[in-house]
Amino acid sequence: MPFVRISVGRKLSDNERTAVYDVVSQHITIIPGKTVAATMVQLEDGRRMYKDASQRVCVFIEVRLFGKTTEEAKAKLCEKLTGDLSVMLDVPLGDIYLNIMEFENWGSNGTWR
Repeated sequence: MPFVRISVGRKLSDNERTAVYDVVSQHITIIPGKTVAATMVQLEDGRRMYKDASQRVCVFIEVRLFGKTTEEAKAKLCEKLTGDLSVMLDVPLGDIYLNIMEFENWGSNGTWR
């Protein structure tokens, strides 16, 4: 199950929140074996997050995966997800950060794997 947390340094409208979820849903399948149905998304808008002294709005994306994936898939997810969110949220690419964490163990449905 992928877990995607997106923190945004400003409040989003209902339409923007829906659009962000749609973008995650559209691109999560770039990672082999990952599905929209199994993806959990946490959207944190209105966060007090700024970049540098100018207090520019920024976005931080955290993707957690059970298992490993290819560098190519990670690079493509980064490109697509950050690119679409930059346009959609009017935040420059230089102010959007993404990390991907891969875990060997994961618990779900009451089972530790």
